[in-house]
Amino acid sequence: DVVRRELHSLDVSNVEPFVFMGTRYLGDPDEVEQMYLTGELLERFKTLGVAPRTDAPVNRAPIAFVQPRATQSEASEADSVSFVSSWAHPVVYGRVTVSLVEARGLTANSYTYDPLQQLLVRGSVPTVGFPVGVSESNAFAEIELEDIRVRSKTIAGSLDPYWNENFTLFPVKKARSYLTITIQHTDHLDKDPFMAEDAPVFLGRVRVGLSLSERPVDRWYTLEGIVPGARVQGTVRVVVRYEAVNYLRVQSGRSIRVGGLQLMDHDARNNSLRLSISAVHGNVTLPTNRRVAFLRADPLEREDVSLVATKRLPRYDFFAEPPARFGFRKGDGKSDREMVIEGKIEDLRAVISELEYDAPFFGVEDELTLSVDDMGH
Repeated sequence: DVVRRELHSLDVSNVEPFVFMGTRYLGDPDEVEQMYLTGELLERFKTLGVAPRTDAPVNRAPIAFVQPRATQSEASEADSVSFVSSWAHPVVYGRVTVSLVEARGLTANSYTYDPLQQLLVRGSVPTVGFPVGVSESNAFAEIELEDIRVRSKTIAGSLDPYWNENFTLFPVKKARSYLTITIQHTDHLDKDPFMAEDAPVFLGRVRVGLSLSERPVDRWYTLEGIVPGARVQGTVRVVVRYEAVNYLRVQSGRSIRVGGLQLMDHDARNNSLRLSISAVHGNVTLPTNRRVAFLRADPLEREDVSLVATKRLPRYDFFAEPPARFGFRKGDGKSDREMVIEGKIEDLRAVISELEYDAPFFGVEDELTLSVDDMGH
């Protein structure tokens, strides 16, 4: 648009215009217009290291994500078993946080006197004036998701128990699993409900489908019976949050290459981005500048960097070194726990495509974090 505007403002009757970019001659106006219409002008700009915008600038946030399986390029880099086996791809598991808040209007399960049977039985309506006929329950909740099962504390003597307990269920292998919450009553407050003489009494249950939006879902659920028509009453308030986690099991003290890391930013163009990489316990090593230059080169034109490095320059007595592809703001990329680098998006993609992670020698859960800042581009 700038070139077209400048050309229209010239008086072509007195001046024969020519188009330059810097000191490089592009052609006369007719030639440049043909280049623009055929797309050749944009390709020439790219060759000279300039990528002008052809659409309105919209600042979209960069994205870092993980591919779930190995790519063909990783498997074909080397034929040795040790190299290929050193690649490890994280598996997407779910981490579900359940907040069991409270319940209301549960079924009473104290012992009451039945005059027809002349026996003490459990009932929802207590016998008026009878000492043991109290309308209450000792309620606890059992939460189950796939093979994970947890139990809440027991609230004694209440039909409206307030637990306010939080549980973390991990790992959840299927995102479409159902969370089951079962409310039960026990007569033995000083014992494990499942180890007492009398089995727990079923008060009702709910089945909750997981929401993959990663936002907490706070709802009241009506208790249901195991079979249709069962005499069950009451509601329960539960807050459920599903979070996708890229999970990887690594042997203590082992070094692996983390595969599948990808970086995208649709509007960064040839501007610089800032990438922060940190680990809590382990160490991270980046590929060398020479390796990044090899990964970034055009497959049709690139030469093996290991061969280039062995050639001495004719006028200087040192080995050739590719130009720096990225710069460090923090750390040096050699067994660092935290580092900050800057570079173009293609170079940063090559950097994170071969991250090497050194696991600590003691078994612990670690977290590897990648944060991308497009610095306003």
